[in-house]
Amino acid sequence: MAEPRAALDLGSGTIKLSVFDQGPRGWTPLALVEANTELRKGLGPELTLKLRPLRDTLAAAAEFQIQARALGVRGLPAYATSAVRKASNPEALLQPLKALGIETRVLSEEEEGRFNLLGALARLGYLTEHPRLAFEAGLGKTPAPQSKLSTN
Repeated sequence: MAEPRAALDLGSGTIKLSVFDQGPRGWTPLALVEANTELRKGLGPELTLKLRPLRDTLAAAAEFQIQARALGVRGLPAYATSAVRKASNPEALLQPLKALGIETRVLSEEEEGRFNLLGALARLGYLTEHPRLAFEAGLGKTPAPQSKLSTN
């Protein structure tokens, strides 16, 4: 049996663990859990990640790493979004995550928008050659990427 695939989504408000196993009928979710850690809370005009949201996010990441390992995941990649990308002190989160063994990639705005679109289309069953328009209206932003996607 292949190792399950997992990822940690370090969002600005919520941290999510997704673990999937690939079988003969496609991907099966083994774990879809989240914690509201509000990493963006108190970011303010100085764009500094604050102690309590950092502590909550790191505690959730450590717990999710334990859950992922219990399901057979050996490596847990993480992807950080807007709050970390905009922060003047992203290392306040990235260094402790690295110490836990969680390698984290900070997504660009374009990458974040693309993954949001792909997630929405996959959930709706629309990963086809047909053009689609999708909106993600979170945190005062409304990107409107028009996309022609292929499953190939």
